[in-house]
Amino acid sequence: MNKLKSSWLVLAAIPFFLLSCDDNDDNPMETGMPSTITIENVLDSKPLVESGVFQHNGASPVIMPGESTSFQFSAAKGQAISFATMYGWSNDLFFAPENPGIKLYQDNGTPIEGDVSSQIKLWDNGTRINQTPGSTVMHPGTAETTAQNITEVSGTDAQGHTYAAASSLMKVNLHYEGNSMFKSLENNVYDQVVLYPIYDYQLSNFVSFYIQPFTISEKQYIIYYYKLNGEGTYYIKDNAKNKIVFESKALTSNAPISKFETIDNTHILLVEDMGDHGQRAFVVSTENNQWKTMNAFKGRSFKLNSVDYDEKSDGSLRKYLRFANNKRIKANYPSRYFKNFEIGFDTKTQTIFYKKLNNGPEDSKKIESKWENKMFTIDDYYVGENLNDQPMPIPH
Repeated sequence: MNKLKSSWLVLAAIPFFLLSCDDNDDNPMETGMPSTITIENVLDSKPLVESGVFQHNGASPVIMPGESTSFQFSAAKGQAISFATMYGWSNDLFFAPENPGIKLYQDNGTPIEGDVSSQIKLWDNGTRINQTPGSTVMHPGTAETTAQNITEVSGTDAQGHTYAAASSLMKVNLHYEGNSMFKSLENNVYDQVVLYPIYDYQLSNFVSFYIQPFTISEKQYIIYYYKLNGEGTYYIKDNAKNKIVFESKALTSNAPISKFETIDNTHILLVEDMGDHGQRAFVVSTENNQWKTMNAFKGRSFKLNSVDYDEKSDGSLRKYLRFANNKRIKANYPSRYFKNFEIGFDTKTQTIFYKKLNNGPEDSKKIESKWENKMFTIDDYYVGENLNDQPMPIPH
């Protein structure tokens, strides 16, 4: 089975999928405004093999009527796949299979292929009073006075509105590609379906929660991150030791870590997502089983925690390497445009790098530095040095 090296589970930015062993968790999530968040596993531990998000690959991530998307995952006998994605012409209804998910193998070990749409159900999240489904639905709508339990919608909802069967609103097909690899095809075939995130991000007590599993040098780590009222912290757990080895304030509403790589036996490279402000990389020393950040970068750098990129200083060793961006630039380019230019790391040569844009993606220069004497020699970079970072003009 191919192992997942880097993925993330997004519990607030739906659609998402989970791949795990059989589970019997039927308990709904309840809302509230706790001053303390306690996360407790009250079930028997089940291995989460792969997780992630899926979306349309076109200009918009929304899967429009008649469009489809696909993703691959690996699975062994006895495992199932589950996912959730919103029914956009409703207030808070969503599609998902029943627990423990869609079975992937027959009892004799034969992979299951073909149309599995009959296993998809339509559910009411219980946070909004349902309006008549259709294009006139106003989002986010009126909140329930008391959040209701998640319930299946079989034809009609609590307000008496009627719905077609979930299997006619969404088509799901499985294709087995060998070597424990499946491909799931999500096809939005109903002419009145638009898919949006389930949750209302404007709620004062909105909570987002991410899980990122990483396997490096045959060691398994899991990153847990929650964000409440705009503030968040992520924690790195050594899975074998069942111990939190590192924690830090997160700088994004997305998955906090973009890269998690081994430099050598006692040093790890982490690249943090900074949302609209780009990325930053830093090195952690793991000597004596103590994880500590270190000053491991040398070269011209921006001021710490500054978004003023006009000047760079030739200071001493610093903690972070910045690949800086901003909201104005990101608004003018597709979300995936910068992926080929952002911070990367070659484990074989112990080389960190990024690409400096000149006149576009076909004209870029690779800036790199090898790990020597426990440091990298490389400058910070702001993509606005080569791309227009001025606000888009407003027509008069």
